[in-house]
Amino acid sequence: MKLLFSDLDGTILDFHTYSFEKSLPGISLCREHGIPLILVSSKTFDEMADIHSRLGLGAPFVFENGGGIARKNSSCGNESPYELQLSGLPCGELRERLPILRDAAGHALTPVHDMDWENVTDLTGLDETGARNALKRRTSIPFIIENGNDLLYAELPELNVMLRAHGLQVIRGKRFFHFTSVDVDKGAAVKAIIAHYRETSGDGEILTFAAGDSYNDLPMFNEVSQSFYVGEGDISPVKGGNVRITDARGPAGFTEAVRYIISC
Repeated sequence: MKLLFSDLDGTILDFHTYSFEKSLPGISLCREHGIPLILVSSKTFDEMADIHSRLGLGAPFVFENGGGIARKNSSCGNESPYELQLSGLPCGELRERLPILRDAAGHALTPVHDMDWENVTDLTGLDETGARNALKRRTSIPFIIENGNDLLYAELPELNVMLRAHGLQVIRGKRFFHFTSVDVDKGAAVKAIIAHYRETSGDGEILTFAAGDSYNDLPMFNEVSQSFYVGEGDISPVKGGNVRITDARGPAGFTEAVRYIISC
């Protein structure tokens, strides 16, 4: 069995337009060859469930950078079509700990729960429905630095050393930073899903792959046998023995990665 874990924004979805036109051939190939496509994103459960349904996928998916895993609920008559497994502190408790983050960061920051959906649309290009769904956080709080996120990039390792003493961390994304519990990341969720497939698939060999374009995908890359970097810009964070850099970028790179996986 082959498993493919994939980021969404900048990988399956075009980073600017959210189109998945160029990833559809890869998605179709996964379906034709029986490869479970497991979405792994910083998006919320509500955002992910909508995309999961539109793409007609049946595998589990990971939301909020590993803060939650959703699996299709097989129980007849259950009110929810998904069974959720959450990790880390809930958003209410993370809000109470925001002063710790503010003090440690030393920069003025704006969490998404201080924004309305129009602000989120301006920052992301999402439509109203997408922006409202993006505000429905369960296990993480995205935020921006008011004078520009670049201020925090270089300081992030030191910041996380300070936050770790409180059981907290910040994960770097492309549009936002994400305030969440320590040891919650895409890698931990991917590891749990791989273990589940190993338990339920018998003695057959499982080959694991991942595709992504950003820093928050690195923990996911570390948990699989072969990864594909489809992002733009500096590639230094993803240099390593198990990472292939696709010729195409974004969704086209995702499809290129799927074709490679099928040939293995």
